[in-house]
Amino acid sequence: LLTLLAVLFLLGLVAFAFGLVTAIAGQIPQYDPAHQRSLEVNSVIYDSTGQRVLAVLRGKESRTILPSNRISPLVKQAIVAIEDQRFYEHRGVDLKGIARAVWADVRSQRVVEGGSTITQQFVKNAIVSSQPSLTRKLKEAALAWQLEQRWSKDKILTAYLNTVYFGNGAYGVEQASKVYFHHSAQFMKPAEAALLAGIPEDPSAWDPVAHPRAAEGRRNLVLQLLYQQGYLTAHQYTTSLTYPMPKPESVSLPGTQGKFAPYFANYVKDQLVQQYGPKTAFGGGLKVTTTLDKN
Repeated sequence: LLTLLAVLFLLGLVAFAFGLVTAIAGQIPQYDPAHQRSLEVNSVIYDSTGQRVLAVLRGKESRTILPSNRISPLVKQAIVAIEDQRFYEHRGVDLKGIARAVWADVRSQRVVEGGSTITQQFVKNAIVSSQPSLTRKLKEAALAWQLEQRWSKDKILTAYLNTVYFGNGAYGVEQASKVYFHHSAQFMKPAEAALLAGIPEDPSAWDPVAHPRAAEGRRNLVLQLLYQQGYLTAHQYTTSLTYPMPKPESVSLPGTQGKFAPYFANYVKDQLVQQYGPKTAFGGGLKVTTTLDKN
């Protein structure tokens, strides 16, 4: 009887897993950033009266999605170096990375390292709610594994770069490049690529405008990793360490940021991204009334 029950349990488990995988696989075409953009509607941040617009969080009207060949290889190398060094080795879920992160957290008795891969982060940012839960984590891992079976590594990396938040209203690598450096993501210097790659982990902490010293230190860490992994020569590495940071007054997103209380608007953006994720914050059609009183 116990043997029969065990066999039935295993059959049920296999059937459930097969059904889950099949259901998830059917959703994959919806994950393409171009499809996601077609569904986006601008979100707007208002003052306390609900009349004055502080900022517009762009939806489909202004977010630029680049093909792989128009994104500098340096940006791809930098994001892999700092976010997921085993990106080209795992299949969406990095068991070694998870084990390493758990061990680091146990030793420090706090969360100091994450085990999510770039594929999982893309799923979390573009598809799934940002609210932490065991169910979300399991779904995230299943989606990441299925995505890796159907998309190439380069397609996943390109999709991630087109949907990740780089702070200061920059949603996607093309907007980020224009916000911080005023040129396309196709033409990136090592220091610029390293600065952008360091931001997504925590756009508030590594903000070059609000925390320029911290952002520079983070950039230099990415440059060091690029050098150690053979992406930069010694000359490129040492030269990039002295490359100037973006001037705070030059960092802006044309046409979406009001001149009134820009720092407050950026603070609210970061809160929205943290609470709802970049997909909803920038394309969910939110109407946000804040506490800001002009008088």
